[in-house]
Amino acid sequence: MSIPEFFLARAYELFSKHPTIFFGVGGGYLRSSNKREGLKALIAHGSQILLSRIGIAPRCSIYLPQSVGPFRYGVGNLLRRVICGNVNTIFLRDDKSISELEHRRGIRTGDLAVLEIVRHLPRKECGQYAKNPQIFFVFRDLGSKQYSDKYLQNIKKLKSLLPDAIFAIQSSGRGNSDNTFYEDTLGVKDHVLLKDVLARGNAIVVSVRLHGSLESILEGVPSVHIAYERKGRAAFSDLGLDAYSFHASDFDPDAVAAAVRSIAFNPADYWRCMNVSPACCYSDLLSAIKHDLDKFTDAHNGW
Repeated sequence: MSIPEFFLARAYELFSKHPTIFFGVGGGYLRSSNKREGLKALIAHGSQILLSRIGIAPRCSIYLPQSVGPFRYGVGNLLRRVICGNVNTIFLRDDKSISELEHRRGIRTGDLAVLEIVRHLPRKECGQYAKNPQIFFVFRDLGSKQYSDKYLQNIKKLKSLLPDAIFAIQSSGRGNSDNTFYEDTLGVKDHVLLKDVLARGNAIVVSVRLHGSLESILEGVPSVHIAYERKGRAAFSDLGLDAYSFHASDFDPDAVAAAVRSIAFNPADYWRCMNVSPACCYSDLLSAIKHDLDKFTDAHNGW
């Protein structure tokens, strides 16, 4: 639903006598790293949160797993107060979001993709792997980051350390398309689709995009993640795969290459490392949501 559609729907339902429950999707949009970003978040999302509370009948808002913050400057503090004062429950996928938001019912849980992995946890024995898995890179443009020059240098060095790696596209057709970055910035013309790679298997994926890594793991393909946001390191930590997670700002190409080679040498060790965090229990997420729904229904039964 677009913002105009939401406003029209809220105007129509303003005088509705039916209790309403709103669900907010996950993401990383509730943040204020700078004044402009905070103002955009406050206008686009803060307004929706406030409007969801307006009406004759009772309202309840539940936000699915996401990362929030930072909440810098006055506009960031105002955004945080809007969230804390008007969202009943918010599921947060990293510890820093918990500490920064300080929501009365902020519940630590894993990314939805991580929860899905846990539900279908891939356990492979070493003998199931063919020898010499193909290595694939999934990189994205981080030109807006202060460390973008260093990031590009490290990518090129990693490519020289793993010269047989093939570039794969996980995201295309939007403002930040993988193939545009490969061709225009890295000079790489030959690339494949990640979905085709995962369908074939017998691969190792090195991905800057978190969901490139998580999709790979879900399909039983080991992945090394080079994170550029807090959600990436948190997701791999939740899966017990800290040793295979690095940060885009300062990753050591030699260490990443060593991690890839260790997987190629003995992939079974990778899967044995998976030690799922208690925060990644899918049933706990559903139970928490059901608790809120039951509480809301009981409180307003007969409205």
